[in-house]
Amino acid sequence: MKYCFTTLAVGEPYEELTAKLYTSLREKTQNCEFFITTNNPELQNQGDRIHTKLVNPPLYDSRGGFNFNLNLKVLSLKHILE
Repeated sequence: MKYCFTTLAVGEPYEELTAKLYTSLREKTQNCEFFITTNNPELQNQGDRIHTKLVNPPLYDSRGGFNFNLNLKVLSLKHILE
């Protein structure tokens, strides 16, 4: 049986946690593919079973705070379908 893991890693701490998760999973199983959708080009080329897609999501400052459109989570699922 093959497994597929996907995640959206935009900004800290998500980028760091994603790298740790995929490093851990890569060591534990050989029957899976990893898909990372991110805006950080440094997360590319992590391994042969890790597929990354770079996106440029709209991040904006609202009333002095960081605001992120939670609907962007579908980008990680769209990456698998492509």
